[in-house]
Amino acid sequence: MAEKYKDTRYRNATSEGKKLTKLYDGNGLFLWVHEDGRKYWRLRYRIHGKEKSISLGVYPDVSLSEA
Repeated sequence: MAEKYKDTRYRNATSEGKKLTKLYDGNGLFLWVHEDGRKYWRLRYRIHGKEKSISLGVYPDVSLSEA
């Protein structure tokens, strides 16, 4: 049930007039929402004290559970 609620949150997400909005899910996972409606999964992590991020795919092609 919680998975379905979270998916609805991401499906209905908009950038609300901003160029970019980030929706955080926890442990570094977040969804970038652009003003034109594009949505991308990203993961932030640290290695050797430096922060990095990696793209995990485009929403909804990559679901929350896959990300």
